[in-house]
Amino acid sequence: MHSFQTYFLYFFFLFLYAKHCIAVLFITSPVLNTVCVGGKPCPVSWTDNQADNAPSINTYGPTTIGLFTGTQTQQSEIYRLAIVDPGKLDKTMVNIPANVAPDGNEYFIRLDPIKPPGGNVSLYQAFSARFTLSGMTRSAPAGTAGSRLATTGGTNPNSNVSLTSNSTATKSATTLPTSTALPSPTSSASSAQQSSSVSGKYEEMKSGIAKCKAGIILIYLLFAWFSS
Repeated sequence: MHSFQTYFLYFFFLFLYAKHCIAVLFITSPVLNTVCVGGKPCPVSWTDNQADNAPSINTYGPTTIGLFTGTQTQQSEIYRLAIVDPGKLDKTMVNIPANVAPDGNEYFIRLDPIKPPGGNVSLYQAFSARFTLSGMTRSAPAGTAGSRLATTGGTNPNSNVSLTSNSTATKSATTLPTSTALPSPTSSASSAQQSSSVSGKYEEMKSGIAKCKAGIILIYLLFAWFSS
């Protein structure tokens, strides 16, 4: 029969290790070969990494979906597409206005909880793979504002985003227009480097989660061995 002290030490060390395994949303769409057409519905979906002893995605609360470009360390939000609750939904259809950016393959989706657990947004951010935008009408010379809408009054044409919940119900997302500067178009070599950078961050998150799970299993096996 195991002593109270043995169980206490096991759960104490498990807690110290597991608290560093943060719940991360994996964006499952768009992917590398996705082509979204300006002004038409484009799917965005995500899933829980299901890390052991990690906070539930139910703790995320309202989370912004943004269209981004940039590198791993310097990212610019081109357009804020919607606000969703990842704990209640696992996918949505967004409409990227054709006039907010030029055609290109350097774009990605980023999810940011508005009030993340513990207040650290960067630990809970999720990134999609790079994907392509086509049918876009904006040219973007250096120094221009990329996300100011050309429509009268600057209203967001994506005012009713269809959301599909886990219970297959359809709801409306909250959408917010933004006005941020769009960086100049990059060369194909630079775009490939940026794509590799963001993809590397995604792979790094997956690797970290795998290590967290392996560590927790190792702690359990050591406990079982010492207590046998």
